[in-house]
Amino acid sequence: MVEPRNPLGLYFDPNTVKAAEITVDVIQTSLDAIKKNPAHFANADWFVVAVTEQDSRLK
Repeated sequence: MVEPRNPLGLYFDPNTVKAAEITVDVIQTSLDAIKKNPAHFANADWFVVAVTEQDSRLK
């Protein structure tokens, strides 16, 4: 959901989020792309690739 008051300019609504192990590359986007043009993504499905990162301080 596009939300200008949120520091990212968007948030993920837990009632509409879906997860997939495999998606088509050409329909994927990034959080950076959504933040740059939130109006473009306002009424669309978002396919954002999740990347798991570990805090280096925890190693």
